[in-house]
Formats: sequence, structure tokens, C-alpha cells
Amino acid sequence: MGEAWKRGIECETCGGWFHASCQNIGTQTYSDLGASDVRWYCELCNAPNYSTVSYDLYDVESEIFDHDAASGGNFTFCSDDSFHPTHSSTPTRQSQQNKNLNRPIRILNVNFQSVRGKVPELDNLIQSLRPDIILGTETWLETPEISSSEIFPTGYTKVYRKDRNKYGGGVLVAVSDLLEATMETSLDRDCEIVWAKVKLRGKRDLLIGSYYRPHEGLQESLKEMAESVRLACQSRNAIVVLGGDFNLPDWDWKEKVLKPGSSYPNIHRQFIDIISDLGMEQIVEKPTRGENTLDIIVTNHPSLFPRIEIVPGLSDHDIPYAELQISNARVRQKERQVMCFNKADWDSLRKATKELTDSILSTHADKPDVEAVWSDLKTGLQERVQEFVPSKKIRARKSPPWINHKTLQLIRRRDKIHKKYKKTGRQDLFQEFKSLKRKVQRQLRQQYWSHVQGLITEDCHDQPKPTKKFWTFIKSKRNEITGISPLKKEGKLVTDDKERAEILNHQFQSAFSSREDLTIEEFKLRTQMPPPNPNQPLLEDITITTFGVEKLLQNLDPTKASGPDQISPRVLKEVATELAPSLAFLYQASLDNGIVPDDWKCAHVCPVFKKGERYKAENYRPISLTSIPCKLLEHILVSEIMKYCEKHDILCTQQHGFRKGRSCETQLLGLVDEVSTTLENGHQEDLLVLDFSKAFDKVCHSLLVYKLQHYGIDGKVNAWIRDFLSNRKQAVIVNGTRSEYVSVESGVPQGSVLGPSLFLLFINDLPAGLSSTARLFADDTACQKVIKVARDQDLVQEDLHKLALWEQKWIMSFHPEKCITVHMSRSRKQMEREYELHGHKLKACDQVKYLGITLTRDLKWSPHVTNITNKANRSFGFIRRNIKVNSIAIREVAYKALVRPTLEYSSSVWDLYTDKDIMTIEKVQRRAARWVCQRFRQTSSVGEMLESLQWETLQQRRKRARLITFFKIHHGIVTVNTSSPPTVKRQTRLTRNVHPLTYVIPRCRTTYRQMSFFPRTILEWNSLPAETVTVPSIAAFREKMAHLN
Repeated sequence: MGEAWKRGIECETCGGWFHASCQNIGTQTYSDLGASDVRWYCELCNAPNYSTVSYDLYDVESEIFDHDAASGGNFTFCSDDSFHPTHSSTPTRQSQQNKNLNRPIRILNVNFQSVRGKVPELDNLIQSLRPDIILGTETWLETPEISSSEIFPTGYTKVYRKDRNKYGGGVLVAVSDLLEATMETSLDRDCEIVWAKVKLRGKRDLLIGSYYRPHEGLQESLKEMAESVRLACQSRNAIVVLGGDFNLPDWDWKEKVLKPGSSYPNIHRQFIDIISDLGMEQIVEKPTRGENTLDIIVTNHPSLFPRIEIVPGLSDHDIPYAELQISNARVRQKERQVMCFNKADWDSLRKATKELTDSILSTHADKPDVEAVWSDLKTGLQERVQEFVPSKKIRARKSPPWINHKTLQLIRRRDKIHKKYKKTGRQDLFQEFKSLKRKVQRQLRQQYWSHVQGLITEDCHDQPKPTKKFWTFIKSKRNEITGISPLKKEGKLVTDDKERAEILNHQFQSAFSSREDLTIEEFKLRTQMPPPNPNQPLLEDITITTFGVEKLLQNLDPTKASGPDQISPRVLKEVATELAPSLAFLYQASLDNGIVPDDWKCAHVCPVFKKGERYKAENYRPISLTSIPCKLLEHILVSEIMKYCEKHDILCTQQHGFRKGRSCETQLLGLVDEVSTTLENGHQEDLLVLDFSKAFDKVCHSLLVYKLQHYGIDGKVNAWIRDFLSNRKQAVIVNGTRSEYVSVESGVPQGSVLGPSLFLLFINDLPAGLSSTARLFADDTACQKVIKVARDQDLVQEDLHKLALWEQKWIMSFHPEKCITVHMSRSRKQMEREYELHGHKLKACDQVKYLGITLTRDLKWSPHVTNITNKANRSFGFIRRNIKVNSIAIREVAYKALVRPTLEYSSSVWDLYTDKDIMTIEKVQRRAARWVCQRFRQTSSVGEMLESLQWETLQQRRKRARLITFFKIHHGIVTVNTSSPPTVKRQTRLTRNVHPLTYVIPRCRTTYRQMSFFPRTILEWNSLPAETVTVPSIAAFREKMAHLN
């Protein structure tokens, strides 16, 4: 229960104090509060309190009020505002945070019998009991279909599973985020068992596992389990705990004897021998299913478990609850300071910002010092924000918001009956308990899904498109593991936030290339670049306008994160008009002087997991959070630089990354068109997909600056970029803990606005001098060449040598182990050749994934269809499990947002023509239509459902997408690089069936060429009405196409 001292009690949940005399608590009542079987409820947080830290947070019988009535007490809560116990009568309280950190570790041993269908009940169980560790059996999950984040609420991201399938079996160990834990794979054996290691601060480790033996007579599983436990017990000074469903019904754990008539007496005795030999004891004595004790817990330290109880379960098994008397095991949950923008005094802030702007303009008008201007602006704005925008400290919410008071009362009644039944064994109480259990389950599910529907319906009920709340909900369910896992350093796993931040920071720093400060003469000698075009003008100096800055401020996304200067984009957006003059003044001074404030060179790095082992620091990608005001100036520079490059054709035509009118789709269209033409002509085309190693991090700053000069980006802009790249520093943030800053010796900041454009210019000359066609999308590189004779493959190898020289010259590096070669041909006899890079033979494959599309050696699309339908089916299974709402509109939004885009990515490139592939994809949509309409009978017509939903077939949508893409190509909105671009046919006479924009149809001998993008789409384009193809805009063309369909 709450603490009592000199006639005062404290709520163990919220820390609120009740003074005996102030609350008029009688002597009998106060005495009863010290009894072990009495509970009372806090009026502030409505949380139950117990005389000791009890399992029975479910059991909420409020005997306290009966005692008060008998003793004449009037037990009411006094808030902190109106009541403060005096120093003479009230102890110095231990903070609630420290108290929660020091309480015993609560362990639940749960038999789920399909956990994915019991999410609301599990949420309520966790909210009520606040367990630190959950041992689960019979999860009935199938990896990797269902992520743990779909099942467990916030606060339980460390879920270690060993799944069987969705029809039975499966075990898990779920550990609260307040504990430091890792999965212990070294104890895994050929049975359904999974282990976790929990770090106990200043004490021994806790090895805790979950085990399931599916059949009473299964002996092999018992042997494997014994070997696993034996290894666990060999860990020095470890506390070993193993729970689960052992399926040993014939052993009486209270009397320690075998029950009469046992079917498998030898197996029961064998288990007893095993735990005896290992010095372990079984600590659950009460029945967990009927009269049998199936769900048990064995440990080598039974004395550390002072309390073992049984609570109502989620299946026909009750749940053993155990408390491990180990304190100081939890990590302190950090508070976050957040702004309450909905309570801000925006009018006063705008007025104060206007005064700040006037002060800056008058103070620094004569000779602006960039650093001083920025310091005054930043400090002044932060002070005004602190004055007019309130803030608060928050932690993660613990209790589900969807459980109302009525349901809580029903839960209390259910658990009161359960407790009475356990004491008396009366069957009438058992039947009443079962009835109440079903009713609670029904209400919990209804309220949970009503809450979910409210979350994702609030904004998108009247509009058929996904909203921010929708994506927030999806993200919360999709995140398998949030944050940073424990990282391995020198063979040991590190869990401390500061240490992990330092490990990641040094890993990111190791990717930088060595710093080289070259002169212009050394640059020319090293790179041997051809002289620049003498007729090409230099980039003109940029003039900053207040109007342009204000427009950028007004277009900011207020939900984005702030940078190291802690200036929120929401604030900048709200005071755009008042702040724009001072920012424009600062930007112009910064450009004119070539000086970048130090704060703008500082980056806070957020590590993002890529793939592979989570404990390896090299499997994380750095994303930099930089100053928002700096990003606005970067926007201005990028706009001017890209306009200059496009105007003077500086960027190579093969580069399709980060450029207007170019995309993954346009790059793929050109590549596939070239390959299909080659194959139809009976030749072979060798495709090499090359992988750079840490390309963005290895850009040499001095080489980049001189390369910009070579391309005509000189003067003030070049000086500003030089200073922008010099003396940069970064720190890694892990759970709010920052590492020490380290210098950034190379690279363009990932997460900045200017970085991608600088990288395009740095890599721009890579295709020069190659006999192969090099296609680029940022650093994704593909080289293709038609192979007619062996000499052509020799030229490809020479190109690889040239690329090796290029990377050496520019201090970049390819990753040969990840480079792939595909010999693309439909001929039975291929010209095989092993290509080499850095002496490493490149891997040859029959297919390769490039820019999200699976390309095969014979240019067939069946493997790609298989890949995208598998991915779409996984997404469809995800929304079916997590969006069980009554609204057809919400289900339709979910399908269109999460499933259909997977089936239509770059569909213009691979639009299908075989019935088998077409039907494979259409089946996904047809299944989705049944789910959206909730009509699953075999006699129900899917065609009628599609018609009622007004869904076109995916084949029709792909056709329209191709025609829209061709419309963009015709009007020069997008660019596709191909050796034989389409040409408009000269018309001597126009007829009803011939419009003035008719194109020449390429001649095709094969079906795969005829069904490729240009031949197929031109034929359909030519058949469109003249009034459709001659419309002036994409929007008008889309509308015309919709009417045609």
C-alpha cells in the first residue's frame, strides 16, 4: 500500500499524501490500511494502493470505505495546492520516480492462445499490473508477418520471440523499456524456448526465459530445455528464471507428489530430477488451468520471490504473477520539455518579434557582424518564446486512454469474483466469473476499436486521403524496435545512452575521408579536369529579398524537428512577417561576407537503423538535424545553383537524382527501353549495378569547392559554401543524451538542403570518358553496354578500371562485394565474362534490384510481380490486423495508402501483358475489396464490390499512368534518356482518327519489345481523341482520361 508514517499515507502511483487528521481517518481505518489484504483508491489518479506491493492490481475491492463508514471517517483527497503536510508530521518523501525505480521486478507468465487477437485485453492487463517482464507462450505468431509493435503498447519495445506459426506454439519474452535487456541467443536450443538477459545495475544479471512444451508426453523437448537451462545456470552469479507452459498436469506442486493415475509419470519425475540437479525450484503452487498447474516458474533463487499470486488470464489459463525482490534495476525514464503551442500568446510574441527585428536592424545597420547578428537574433527570439509560449515536461503515457470508468468497475467486479472463487472453489462463482470475463473482453475490444477509429477518422472522415493522425497510428504499429539497440564494443554489449552515443559518433566519424587542403594548382594537377568553357558566365551574386524570406517562412512545416539552436519551425511560421526583415538582413550579410555562424555548422545526428544486426554500429545511418534558419538560406542557394546548372547544361544528362523533371521512373524508363531494343536485335547487354561505400560522407571539402569553381559557381556563393563546409562538428543524440562533439572532416551533411545538390556536382564527371552508358540516381550507379563481340566486354572491364581511377582521384570508394553483374540476353548462348573491381570478381546474377525494380536477364517481369505482391500482401495483412473499424472509408483509405502504392510503383516501366501476371496483381486488390466491404462469402460478387467502391482495375490504372507519363514527356515536363526518342509523325491529311500529335510507332518484331513503354504507349496515345491530347495541362489531361474510362 502507500507508505504510512506518523499517521499519514502516500499513494504509490502519483505520490499524493493523505494526512490522517486532515482526512478524518479513524483509528480502525488507519490500522486496517496496514493490513496485507486491504486496498484503497487515490482520488487524484484513481489508482489502487496496497499495504505491500501486491500482484493484485486487478483486485480493486474498496473495503476501505466500509471501514470509514463504520468509524465515522470522511476520506477525501487534498491536492497539493490546498494541502501540504507540515514538516513536523510529514516525512521527507522519496520521489515517486525513485520509488518506482526501486520497487520489485514484476513478472507475468501468460498463456495467450493467440496474442494477436487479444491486443485490447493485453493493453488492459499491462495497464493494470504494470509488469516489467512478460513471459508469453502459445503466441501463435508467424515471423515476420506480425511485428511486436502491433501487439504491445508503448513502453515494451524489447520483445524477443521464437515463433512457430499462426496455428499454434510460439514463445516470447517482453521486457519493459525501463529495464536494460538483450536477447540471449547462446542459450537457444531445438525446442520452443527464448531467453533474455536483463542487466541489474550493480548486481548480477538476470537470465529469464520463456518455454512451451506443446504435449504432455513430448520428451525430446524436455531434454533440449534441460540443456538450455544447464547452460544458463553456468553463467557466473546469474539469477536464472524460466517460466512458461510446461504441460505437467499430474504433479501436485503443493504436496510435491505425483497425482494418482498419471499418464506420463516418468516424464514428470524426469523434470523434477532436472530442476533438482540444477539446484532450481518451482515456485507456483496454485492451479492455473482448472485443477492443474500448467504455467510454472522455476528459478535458482526462490528466496528472491516473496510473492506469487494467480490473476485472471487472457485464455483458459490463469496468469502466475511473481515479484522478484531486486531493486535499482530500472533505468530512469527521461522527461521531455515540450512547447504548449496551443496556449501560446501569439499576438504578444509577434509584437515582441517586431521590436526585436527593429532593434537588430538599427544596431547592426552600419557594419553587420554576422556572428553578432545571429547571436542577438537567436537569443532574443528564444527569450521571447520562453516568455510567451508555455512549456511542460512530459513522459510517455502509461495508461490506455480508451478504458473508461464503467469498464474499470466491471473489471473490478470480475476480479473480486475470481478471488472469491479461488478461495472457496464454488462452481456458481466460477460460472459468474466466466460470464463477467466474456463481458469484459467484449467491452474492451469494442472500446479499443472505437478509440482507434476515432483517432484515424477525426480528420479523414470527410476526405478520402490519409492524414497525419492516420500515419502516426500506422507508424506506432509498424515500429518493431524504436530507438537504438544495445551496441557491441570490444565484444561486450553497451546499454548506457552516453556510451552508445559515443560509439555511434566515432563510427560515423570513421567514414570520413582524410582532410586534404589543396591549392587550386594542386587541384588541377591532381584531377586533370578539362578547362572550363570560356563562354560560360559565372553564377551571379544572390540578392536576398524580405518577400522571398517571408514566403519561405510561411511554407515551413510546423511539425518538423528543430535543430541544435532549438528554434521551432512552428514559431518561425507564426512570426514570419515580423521576423523576415531581420532574417533577410542576416542572410545577405552572411552571403556578402562569406561567413556562416558557428551554430549553423553544428549538427545533431539521429542514428537510423538500415538493416543487418542491430548491435553493430555500422548498420546505422546518420541523419543530421541542423538549424532551421540555415536551411532556409540553403533553399535559396539550391534554387539559384540548380537554375544556373540547368540553364548551362552543367549536370550530366544521365543523372536523375534530386533534379526537377527527373526521377527513379524516368531513369528506369530509359534503361529498360535501351535493354529491350538490344534484346530484340538479338544482342546481349551487360548491366553492372555499382555500390558506393559511404558516398555522401566521403566527399572531400577542398576538392568539392574547387570543382564548384570549375563549373562556374564562384565568388560569394563559393566562399559561403567553403565556410559552410569548414569547421563543422556533430554530436549523436541517443534517448536525449548527447555525445561529445567531433569534427566533420569530409562529406556533405545528410539531412541538409544543400547537401544533395553539392553531391550531384561532385559526382557529375563520373560518366565522362566511359564507353558504357553510366546512369546515376545520386550515388546509385548502373553501367550498361551492348555486347556484340568479346572486345565489347573488354571495354566494360576498361571502364571499371577508369572508375577505379576516378574514385582514387576524388577520394571516393566503391564496395566491390555489393556490386552485381547481369548478362541480359534472350539467346541460349551467352557471352560470359567475370568483371573485376579492385581485384575482386563482381558477383554475377540472373536478376538485380535497381531503384526498387527487379530486372531479370531476359527482361521478364514475373519475379518483380512476385516481389511486389508479397510485399503488398504483407502490408494488407498488417492493415487487416490493425484497422478493425466499421468505417468503409477508413478501410479504403488504408488500402489506398499502404497497399496499392506498392503495386503501382514505377508501373509505367513494367506494365504487364501476360494474363498470369495481371491476375496475380489483381487478386491483391480483389481481396482488399472484400475486406473493405466486409463481404467474405464465396457467393458474393467481387465485381459488384469494385463497382460500388468505384475502383478501376489495376491494369486500367497502369494504362492511364503510362499515358500521363507520355503526356509529360511530350510537353518536356519530364526527361527520359534513350537512344531513339519518339518523334511526331508528319501528317499530310488529318482525319477523324488521326490527330496532329500522332507519333511514329516503333517497329517491333517481338512481344516483349512491342509491350515495352514507348511502342505500347504511342499506339494508345495515337488512338486518343484530338481534344484529349491537345489539352494544355496535366490536370486537364487527367480529367479527360477519367471521362474516357
